[in-house]
Amino acid sequence: AGVGYRLTFSAAGLSSILSQPFDVTGPPALLDVVVQPMGPGGAAASHAPLWQQPVVHVEDFGGGLVASTDIPQGLSVSVQGGGVMSGSTTVDVVAGVARFADLTVRSAGSAVRLLFTYGGPQLSASVVSSPFVVLSGPPNSLVVLTQPSSGVRGVTLGQQPNVALLDLYSNRVTWLEGSASALLLGLGGSPT
Repeated sequence: AGVGYRLTFSAAGLSSILSQPFDVTGPPALLDVVVQPMGPGGAAASHAPLWQQPVVHVEDFGGGLVASTDIPQGLSVSVQGGGVMSGSTTVDVVAGVARFADLTVRSAGSAVRLLFTYGGPQLSASVVSSPFVVLSGPPNSLVVLTQPSSGVRGVTLGQQPNVALLDLYSNRVTWLEGSASALLLGLGGSPT
């Protein structure tokens, strides 16, 4: 596979001649993520579109772009292993190229991979992106991870409470440092 091939024709006693350049491609055989998804500085954020949107090529067995491939809604993407995404998760394949424009990964993680799936004529294939980091967004709510145990006045609780900050998509906000406070409320909901 390749572009710009030419043939040389020759015969005894005559000058050789060249054909016009032509391209050689095979049928669609594989997918290649030619622009990897990521955020600025490599890390994406769960509350913002990917800074670098992925681009996927449909290629033949030789790794050549199959430019004759046009499939409406031909390539889809999801978070490998499960996870939440937003944006246009299915796009057209035009001249063998699928370009995503508005993807946001809502699930935070340190090694997130996107799974691209193509189900067009002559080929059913998938490919996985390189891993990238998705950080949680800004704090949106608190959640009690460990409830306190009952106790005796003046004695440290046997089971201390554990509280976490969550972003809008229920990801734990681990990048924020600071202090927190607790207020003991009586049965009527008043501070004691």
